[in-house]
Amino acid sequence: MKGGMKPSIQAYNTPEKAADYHAGLQPGSIRDRMLQVTAQTLRDALPDGGRVLELGAGTGHLTRKILELNHFAEVLPTDGSEEMLSVARNSMPSVPFQLLDYFDPDWSQSFSGIRGVVSSLTFHYHPEKSRLFREIHALLPRGGVLVFADKIAPDHPLQASLFDYENARRWLKRHPLPEEVAEVAQKTEAWNRQSGKHLETASRLLNHLERAGFMAGQLWQEHNHAIFAAVRK
Repeated sequence: MKGGMKPSIQAYNTPEKAADYHAGLQPGSIRDRMLQVTAQTLRDALPDGGRVLELGAGTGHLTRKILELNHFAEVLPTDGSEEMLSVARNSMPSVPFQLLDYFDPDWSQSFSGIRGVVSSLTFHYHPEKSRLFREIHALLPRGGVLVFADKIAPDHPLQASLFDYENARRWLKRHPLPEEVAEVAQKTEAWNRQSGKHLETASRLLNHLERAGFMAGQLWQEHNHAIFAAVRK
């Protein structure tokens, strides 16, 4: 991995963090619904199936939902964390999970024949979205599809307040001892800095996609989670 381990990978590259992340997906949660819609959108965008590359597969939550559709000729899930991949491989031993750091400029050179790229909750760690989308655009054929789900930044102060309130409410719901909302917000901000998050607004993400050569749109949003789909022109 060139240039050392990225903060976003290092933050999840422990057995404890990987296990916690894997166990954290609750049926019916926002994240669960988002992953289901992402998988279905990918299927609908590629009615003939084909070969699909997943970036930032983590412990395989989205991978499983895609495979359950039984629609694609091949699904190639990748992630930059060995510990996350270890959990994924134990959960789905027959799936060919691969180690891949898509922060490296030459990450796409080992792939060919890819009809679709999919990802969930990982692109917000990348500091150069424009470069990333150009790299994906170069990998796909004309008509190829990129579908990704991610957290987004608020467009205005009122939306930021609503996002912070909902984050705090959900955090408090999961923990037995109540804490002040401000303290929860501080913990969230500290974690964002530690893990190297670079959230952007939906409008900026769409602008990056269009400048990279995609026809793109936002298809779904709940709280600060959103799904985008883009077709290579």
